[in-house]
Amino acid sequence: MRIWLPMGLFALACSKDVTSDIADPTTDPVVSAGAYHSCGVVAAGDIYCWGNSDEGQTSPPEGDFIDVTAGGDHSCAIDKDGMLSCWGDNSMDQSLPPGGAFILVRAGLSHTCAIDTLGSLQCWGDDSYGQAAAPGGTFLDVASADEYSCAVSTNGSVQCWGTANSGQLKPPDGSFTQVSVGSYHACALEESGQIQCWGYEDDDRTIAPEGIFTRVTVGRAHSCALEDTGQVLCWGFDDYGQSSPPDGSYTFVDAGMYHTCGVTAAGIFVCWGCGEEGDDMDQGQCSPP
Repeated sequence: MRIWLPMGLFALACSKDVTSDIADPTTDPVVSAGAYHSCGVVAAGDIYCWGNSDEGQTSPPEGDFIDVTAGGDHSCAIDKDGMLSCWGDNSMDQSLPPGGAFILVRAGLSHTCAIDTLGSLQCWGDDSYGQAAAPGGTFLDVASADEYSCAVSTNGSVQCWGTANSGQLKPPDGSFTQVSVGSYHACALEESGQIQCWGYEDDDRTIAPEGIFTRVTVGRAHSCALEDTGQVLCWGFDDYGQSSPPDGSYTFVDAGMYHTCGVTAAGIFVCWGCGEEGDDMDQGQCSPP
């Protein structure tokens, strides 16, 4: 939701340097929080997934990977050669990726979008609301939610498509480097490091904190961001603790449907937001191996 990029794969002639805005996950571990499962890539390239696996979404293939994303009941990853692999639920063809070489992949509830080595978008899976009808152009980042998707073009503007009833398809003007989307709201990171959010405003989910950030991530009704100091700040819905990160220094953070996961400065996966141990919300998605 994710989530998540090898920069040696392409060079794109455009108005913005594509390679300058995306971190290389072959250097540091990355993690992706989905609906009720999570996945992470360690520095060695191995994928680990945990949580609900009713559709096999926590059973990744073997290989040397650089990016991973956890969606509703499926997951996808990119290997070191740029090839896509997906596993888990395939009822809407969301686990049937296209061929080609890619640099970034983001899974939504039942669809997936990826950016190839030329900067073009490709989406597949559920297209009932137009959420998999990717626009043309070249892009820096993409994010997928339930019934819509958003992407940052190489000129820094945000484009959104699909269906949304709370203003999620109307991003603000500005120059952005990264975008993240949830069920009813979305946020994007400005070139300056500040955050803008839009969409459904309940629980103050669109009121971003002030500061300089390196990443923003959006769940169903909460958001989190990584400060340039390594601290994680979260806001919005917090009934299950998803907006209450543990103290510490982080290198990465990703918000799922009702939980959040991060990578500590020591390279350890940490997740929060599953309520009390043993309740129905906890399906193991907050318990990394």
